[in-house]
Amino acid sequence: MRRRLPLLALVGVSLLVVFTPHRHPPGDAHAHDSGEHGHDHGHEHADTPAPDAPDAPDAPAPEALKPPEPYADLVSRIQSKRGPKALEDASRAPAEVERRMVRDMESLFDRWYGTTWGLGSPQTKVPQEGKVNCGMFVARTLVDAGFVIKAGKLQRQPAELIIKSLAPKSTITRWRNEPIDRFIKDMKGMGPGLYVIGLDFHVGYVLVREDLDVRFIHASYVTHTVLDEPAATASPIITSKYRVVGKIMQPEMLRRWAGRERIAVLGSW
Repeated sequence: MRRRLPLLALVGVSLLVVFTPHRHPPGDAHAHDSGEHGHDHGHEHADTPAPDAPDAPDAPAPEALKPPEPYADLVSRIQSKRGPKALEDASRAPAEVERRMVRDMESLFDRWYGTTWGLGSPQTKVPQEGKVNCGMFVARTLVDAGFVIKAGKLQRQPAELIIKSLAPKSTITRWRNEPIDRFIKDMKGMGPGLYVIGLDFHVGYVLVREDLDVRFIHASYVTHTVLDEPAATASPIITSKYRVVGKIMQPEMLRRWAGRERIAVLGSW
């Protein structure tokens, strides 16, 4: 008569088979790593690699990676806005034309940042090449924006005469021996727009943004580059005993720009 194993003994054998750990050959590092990281040996096709996912389509190049518009093309595009339509707009909606012109000037400024500051000739007409002094930076960017003005003569004049050549008398304000906080407060009170500022021995732009952030944009004798910096901490403004500011892009100046009319330069330097 055949002996039957007790049911409990059979269960024990089964458990021994099921739970006997899988032993890798000695030195099989890859198999050991797979076991540590939860590789499931109970699945028949666990080692079969998943099919490769289809390649995603190439994403379009970000705007930042696109080459910038050549400077000559930027200048031509801005200058092409002049003409009868601009002349009509300057008369009908000068505030809107002023905002557009300030944006275009900022586009020009962007290309000049980092250009070397320097005195003497020659003075560059192209950003990032050669050198530019503070007066020529102001004059050159105005000419590139489409204003008909003698850049060489303008940049030789004292700052007071540069401003009088560009801004209406009613927009010109002067400070003598005033603290920088008072100057910044007054500039904010004058409102958003683009201004030319004259200092003891320097000239540049002050830009008051829509949020009343006051910026100083100039060819700096301090950093020896063209830069945009906060006006409140700009050492040329802080240390200057005399400050004179005139708001440009006013209706008469815009009319001359749109009609390609020459702007006379005051002074005989």
